[in-house]
Amino acid sequence: MAKLTTPMYVEHIRRDLNPETGTRISREKIEEAVKRILFENMITSPPVNVQKLAGSLGFDILGMDFTPDSGIIGWMEDRAEENEYVKSQRFIGIEKNSDSYRKINTVAHELGHFFIDCSSQEDYANIRFRCDQNIPEELRPIADCDYCREENAEAFKNELLMPWHFMRSFLEQRANMKWGEILNAVKENFFVPRHTAKYHLERKLKLTISHEDRFEVKALG
Repeated sequence: MAKLTTPMYVEHIRRDLNPETGTRISREKIEEAVKRILFENMITSPPVNVQKLAGSLGFDILGMDFTPDSGIIGWMEDRAEENEYVKSQRFIGIEKNSDSYRKINTVAHELGHFFIDCSSQEDYANIRFRCDQNIPEELRPIADCDYCREENAEAFKNELLMPWHFMRSFLEQRANMKWGEILNAVKENFFVPRHTAKYHLERKLKLTISHEDRFEVKALG
């Protein structure tokens, strides 16, 4: 059995990102990759439906029962042979009892690995654990323990959920609003938790956000 086909634009993005082991991908490269993804999928406004995007790439989104003591928070495979337990070649496993934000975050994060770390030739299997989890010996070969790789997938996830070319115009329309109000609006329009929005915007704008402070357009540079 062969691996599922992958759209050509995905191959182009993988080639452009192509991080060396142990290196972080630049913010600019991730922004350009997400722009290309949105263009190819005709996504022109938030929120980005990452589950629909995953489906268009051939992923099965599977609700799984990760026991609390397992420490598992996400599972993704892209392989030539079906996983014998879930009967799928390409899937993302999400905790079925988690809230909608967590499910969306997990799918977006695992798509980061798909665009950055996967290839059309080699099988890929990854189980993501909480950072404080003692990983069982039998799962270590497919456990994601590479810090830079996880950072890249997280940066990709945040950009995919809050694309900067969407976010910039969104912020420009909210000049002089309090940051607390803006974060509430981001949560509603981009469907991300406030703390995720705050983390992402602080790194994009290189400032510390206080909920009572007002946003100034000059912060956009």
